Amino acid sequence: MWGTPGPTATFVRLRGSPFDRLRISSLLIGGVASAWRSRASRRWSASLGEPGWDMRRTSPRPERPSRAYDPLAEVDPERLKLIGAISLAWNWIEGSIDSSLSVALRLHPSMWFDVTTRINGLDSKFALLKQCATLYLSDMSAAFDETRRQMADTIGEVSVAKKYRDGVIHVRLTAPEELSGEIPVGKGRLDEVLVSTDALKAFYARLIHLRREMDHVTGLFYLQWVVTQASAGDDRRQAAADFRDAQARLSDLHKKRSSLPRLLEFPESPPEHQDPEAAGTPPG
Repeated sequence: MWGTPGPTATFVRLRGSPFDRLRISSLLIGGVASAWRSRASRRWSASLGEPGWDMRRTSPRPERPSRAYDPLAEVDPERLKLIGAISLAWNWIEGSIDSSLSVALRLHPSMWFDVTTRINGLDSKFALLKQCATLYLSDMSAAFDETRRQMADTIGEVSVAKKYRDGVIHVRLTAPEELSGEIPVGKGRLDEVLVSTDALKAFYARLIHLRREMDHVTGLFYLQWVVTQASAGDDRRQAAADFRDAQARLSDLHKKRSSLPRLLEFPESPPEHQDPEAAGTPPG
């Protein structure tokens, strides 16, 4: 998780000036205190019902036929590979979340790990990131309203993706050929998760894209600080140009996200499960 590329490696073209070296050596030292002043953001419960985000739902059938099997030997290798890739891709996104939050909170790099590992859960991190986007970018021109919206949208999309990642990683397949499985969600309820090959491919592509968006969110937090700290003259103009370039990149990624394959949705009615013995077929 740690060791992911920092924002300076991705977003700032260092030119070796004293100002550029200052950008790294004193990376966002400071504190933050603010209340959340945001427009309503997308929540998991709302997003789960949106077109393209329906690969997880409340299970309509709490009982399924099941049998013992060897996952490595009997589950389609392509599906196993995708589930493993989704797990690794999400771990990288978590690293991006921690880096982005550390930059947004203006922590000294030596404090990044200590602080982010003491914040309880990703929900808290998502809330803090949204607050920081509103607080810091509100100090800038109204021209950055769209950037604030896009940053909040990326953070919201990542929080939705976590719900699906949890479903994929914790799914309980009762038989290796099943294209969906269930996960317990508490209070006697189960969710059903679609884990067909096509569904997993589409979700993996979305995770990889969201990882790139989160890296750009980190860069925007960093460059916002650079703009506000730069003195008048060439340094400030260069900082502003870097910020505008990062804005354009995030905007382009948002456009490309809309063209990604849509996540597969459950059919209107779940297929009926048939007892292999009743059908005259020997069990697998």
